[in-house]
Amino acid sequence: MSIRIKVDLSGVKSKLSDRNILLGKVAMANQMLLDMTNFVPMANEGGALRASGHVIENGNGIEWNTVYARAQFYGTNGIVSFQHYSTPGTGKRWDEKAKAIYMNRWQDVFAKGAGL
Repeated sequence: MSIRIKVDLSGVKSKLSDRNILLGKVAMANQMLLDMTNFVPMANEGGALRASGHVIENGNGIEWNTVYARAQFYGTNGIVSFQHYSTPGTGKRWDEKAKAIYMNRWQDVFAKGAGL
């Protein structure tokens, strides 16, 4: 199983060229991946989940691809809810944790990457 986080920039397409949007998306997705990494649980299989994160499809999303990625992301495997994570500051919905801290940075990185 894998988890994907999609980036919706449909509102800016009318203002920028396709190339600049692509450059902005790729820059922003890479920054998002870097910023989210510290919130991704580390203990499982020596950090395999954290290490599996990568940007996909020209910056259209970020994916973590391990067997247990979905369970860790949502904090449950459908039977058991995870309550404790061994690495401080990590846990489920790492995208929301990072977004609360880094959203302004992500917007700035997109703008700079898009040439704004």
